[in-house]
Amino acid sequence: MMNRISSKTFTAVATLGLLKGYTSQPISLSNFKKELQIGQKAVLDTTGVALITKVTPCEIVFLGQEEPSVTLEWIQYPKFSTDEVLLKKAIIHLVELLMAALEQNRTVIVFADETICLEKSGAIDPRIKLNAESAITSLTTSNKTPNTFLYPDHTLEMMKTGVVYDSKEFLRDVSEDSLAFKIRSKNQKS
Repeated sequence: MMNRISSKTFTAVATLGLLKGYTSQPISLSNFKKELQIGQKAVLDTTGVALITKVTPCEIVFLGQEEPSVTLEWIQYPKFSTDEVLLKKAIIHLVELLMAALEQNRTVIVFADETICLEKSGAIDPRIKLNAESAITSLTTSNKTPNTFLYPDHTLEMMKTGVVYDSKEFLRDVSEDSLAFKIRSKNQKS
């Protein structure tokens, strides 16, 4: 018969980019893991908390930014249960160490009860295009025909308008005019 050990569920997730700062200089996964282990040792030495970390490669995509990244996940490991307040502090400390070592400006840590954004400065990746007007202008100059549409926004409990552009390159590009936000979906040709 298996021995069962249980604890109250605790989870945390953070994603870090694998480019130094806002450059195109890559950080290898092996280099990332090396820095993670250095940080884990430092956290263990200073807090007494051993942070077993799940590392999953992924990609951050946002309005012109496409960055290889890793998602880090932590749980309350039942065999080595830790006070949740101390566990949170240890995770935040580890993420701060990783951000400094890997020259990251901003990341977010999602806990079950709270989401924390850590940032060194208010700078934004220059590849990100937050201005919807410039994004729409660039689309219309490439032989795309705009068509307006209505869609429900359940958060604001109202209808909003958007614009759809059709072309051979992108069968459907959707922009939301009112919030300086642009969504682009590439549908396959039928």
